[in-house]
Amino acid sequence: MPALKLSYDYLPFHLQQCFTYCAMFPEDHKFASDEIIHLWIGLDILHSQDPNKKIEDIGLSRLNDLVSYGFFEKHVEDGSSYYVMHDLLHELALKVSSYECLTICSSNVKSIQIPPSIRHLSIVVDDMDVNDRVTFENIKKDFITLSKRLDVGKLHSLMLFGQYHGSFITPFSDLLRKARALRIVLLSMPSYAIVSMLHNFSKLVHLRYLRINGGKFSELSLPNIISRFYHLRILDVRQCKGHFGLPRDMNNLVKLRHFVVQDDKLYSDIANVGKLKCLQDLRRFEVKRQVKAFAISQIGQLDELKGSLGIYDLENAKAAEEAKLLNKSHLHKLILDWNVNRSTKDYSQEEHILENHRPHSNLRELHIQGHGGTTCPSWLGPNLSIKGLQSLCINGVCWDKFPPLGGLWLVNKHGEKFLACASGRSFQYLKRLELVAIPRLAKWAGNDACCVLSLLEEFIVRECPELIELPFSHSTCPWSRQEMNLSQFSRLQNLEIAKCPKLLPLSPLPWTSSPCHVLIKEVGSHFHLLDYQRNNQSEQGLQIEGKDGPLDSTFWKLLALSNLTELRELKMKKCPPLPLKHLKLLSALRRLSITDSGIALLPTDCESTVTYHFLVEQLEIYECSASGIEMTQLLSYFPKLMNLRIEKCQKITGLGVAGQEMMATLASPPSLSYNKSEDAQIGNDQQQPRGGNGIASVVTGLLLLPHQLQNLDIRHCSKLILQLDSFVGDTTRNLIRGVGGGLQYLRSLQSLCIKHCPNFLSSYSPSLSCFPFPSSLQDLAIIDCVRGMETLVQNLSSLTRLSIWDFGDLRSGSMCSLLTQGHLRVLAVHKTPEFFVGSKPSGLQQLYTDDIVGVFVEPTCRLLSSSLTKLSLSMNHKVERFTKEQNMALQLLSSLEVLIFVQCSKLQSLPAGLHRLTSLKRLEIAYCPNIHSLPKGCFPSSLEVLHVYESQSEELKRQCRKLKGTIAIIEDEDYLELVTNTHLFDLAQFTFCLAQH
Repeated sequence: MPALKLSYDYLPFHLQQCFTYCAMFPEDHKFASDEIIHLWIGLDILHSQDPNKKIEDIGLSRLNDLVSYGFFEKHVEDGSSYYVMHDLLHELALKVSSYECLTICSSNVKSIQIPPSIRHLSIVVDDMDVNDRVTFENIKKDFITLSKRLDVGKLHSLMLFGQYHGSFITPFSDLLRKARALRIVLLSMPSYAIVSMLHNFSKLVHLRYLRINGGKFSELSLPNIISRFYHLRILDVRQCKGHFGLPRDMNNLVKLRHFVVQDDKLYSDIANVGKLKCLQDLRRFEVKRQVKAFAISQIGQLDELKGSLGIYDLENAKAAEEAKLLNKSHLHKLILDWNVNRSTKDYSQEEHILENHRPHSNLRELHIQGHGGTTCPSWLGPNLSIKGLQSLCINGVCWDKFPPLGGLWLVNKHGEKFLACASGRSFQYLKRLELVAIPRLAKWAGNDACCVLSLLEEFIVRECPELIELPFSHSTCPWSRQEMNLSQFSRLQNLEIAKCPKLLPLSPLPWTSSPCHVLIKEVGSHFHLLDYQRNNQSEQGLQIEGKDGPLDSTFWKLLALSNLTELRELKMKKCPPLPLKHLKLLSALRRLSITDSGIALLPTDCESTVTYHFLVEQLEIYECSASGIEMTQLLSYFPKLMNLRIEKCQKITGLGVAGQEMMATLASPPSLSYNKSEDAQIGNDQQQPRGGNGIASVVTGLLLLPHQLQNLDIRHCSKLILQLDSFVGDTTRNLIRGVGGGLQYLRSLQSLCIKHCPNFLSSYSPSLSCFPFPSSLQDLAIIDCVRGMETLVQNLSSLTRLSIWDFGDLRSGSMCSLLTQGHLRVLAVHKTPEFFVGSKPSGLQQLYTDDIVGVFVEPTCRLLSSSLTKLSLSMNHKVERFTKEQNMALQLLSSLEVLIFVQCSKLQSLPAGLHRLTSLKRLEIAYCPNIHSLPKGCFPSSLEVLHVYESQSEELKRQCRKLKGTIAIIEDEDYLELVTNTHLFDLAQFTFCLAQH
């Protein structure tokens, strides 16, 4: 720390200032560059003696200096950069800023020392501190006493962090009642209206910076009073989700520099935007005919524009020169857009408008969309004035002349092609080119086109129905030459081509082994879709879908598999067989998905002496027309396979387990001779019926699973039968000798899901000496199978989770030993109305069911009283209210911690007496439209979380919000983040996804 302090002391004063105020953010916070710079602007600490230098540029320069001095680390993730302060440097920032800045964590409220000189306050609420009711109450008391130790009236900055800091809205709002001098307000993940936290919000006339960071609101209206905050420079609500209502008279904010929102449409709602003369970005301005407040002249008054400007509905513009774009030397991005749905087009007027929207030569990104003229403007063509352009998008135009892109050909109404590029020097700095909806574009080819493409990092072409050729299309050149041509474009990182049906085949993709993104969709005669990219874990994945109809071996020549050695996931749909020698190039492949295909992998004749083993661990097969024996051959290539899912494969009629030696034999190509010689031998036995089916059909449809599987999921295979007895005849030459015993030989199997396979257990009889499933199973889901469960699970001593669905009159008494003596802890039962009749379950910890009537009886609840911690009642469409007896039974569940109601469509009220469930910590209500109020007795003091989602009752939501501050976490549909609460849906459909954990 002394060495770091010494480094800090040697910093110039202006950098010391910028560094110390970052102490108000939590440790390990990831800063975006504009996030830091906007804060510094709000603090008014960015100054320069150069009047021509923008304060945003000053801020970026200082941020770069702090990185150079080592006080920030710069990182890049998914193409975006962010900055992080090391833990020790954050500690240093806290220390050197302690005279003015104070950061309070919810865990140290009582112990922290508060100097009287504090002007900047940051409060960080740890999520863990609201998960425990006792801790929550203690911290709430600490915050209440904070007002006696802190002179809130002198505060200039307030930052509240933590997604549950709204749980303390009562003490916080009391604490901040006297805060009238605030310049900076940052609310992270708020779950309340601003005026609920800041009662004196209307009096914050000095406010310069307001940021609402995150939170989901069904409707967020910024208070109208905000239009009187004449000093406001930053208004940032970009991460708020929901419908927004802007205050009236937004144009009063004459010092506003940055209005940051998620929906660009909000910009177009600001009337007389020209009054906001300091505004840096105006991402959307919609020109309205004969409405002065939205005339093109409004843009002409915005001399400070620096970032993005989007001008839409330009067909309504009359005097383009009033926009004064040529004067906007700092403008980075410009969008010029004509409404494609306009009723009429005035070609000469639209050409005049575009010609007079000439931007400054410093422009870096240009989009022209829907222009109805016949040629590009002179400033983009022969008299190119924006030579430093880095990104160009041309969308929906019918020009006869295009910018100097080199070798761009159009086709006229007679089908004749002509060169349509303006002459002159082309773009020297272009990195991104997008050509969209250009109906007469025929080709972009030749040396000049290659020169332009060699500069590009991103190339996109879509919806060009006449396009036949691109610089890397395959026409008359051999493949080797085309690969060489494509390698010229070493800078290209993103290639997207879509809806160009006449385009000639491309050179093999991807063209490089370095990270890139390729999307080819509805192009040419081979691919319907090719999508190659990295996922969130930076793993390479490829999704490829062939077109309907026959595809030959040239299909795979369109892929440069040698550049896919790092590929982790491959998804194939409607593809011809992939030669094994090609698959061998994918040495890193671990996940493989095959959809709507026949024999997916086959060796060629020259590979007859080669044994192939691949390291695939997860395999998914959907709608495959391969037979059981063919699919067995496929599985034999994957000795490391652990996870297997099979769905809608109707040619699989039998299921067994192959031994290790058998799979090794199958993995050798010579075993393919079985398809010929064995079929001949089997044909001799077809006169010997077995169970009504010939032995040949049984063998052909039989799928043999590899012994090492850990997770198996089979769905919608209507003819599939589990092979419980054994084949012992010599007719099969020992290939399936000894197959039988169900899945007993899958001794590593932990999870099994069988869904909508009605004949799967048709050969099972309690008289058989073997059980169908191995004793290693821990998770089992059986959905819509005709046979009962009475004796199926007796050997499953390791089973911890069981899900059954649609089992008619099955009763739990038949599984008494499993429910009372086994390790079963999680049970899901749906559409099995007799299951709980006379049941004696004990030891269960989690229960998911639709059977409210069956569960809420005194004997069952008494047996579960000491063990059951979670109960989910879902998809019950009969029960309207709980009876007195059911309420009494529920109160017996003394250990219940989580209670969930999902899709109970007729339920009108929650059970009475919930307040007597003294262990209850969490209550969730989702998709229950007829529940309009909370129970009169309210809730036990132990309740920590109340979730209400998709409620149609305003009264119910009002009652929930009234409880804020008394329950640690309260969330309703106005701000419930669906992504973080998908478990609501998982619980409701637990039986469908048990095997996918």
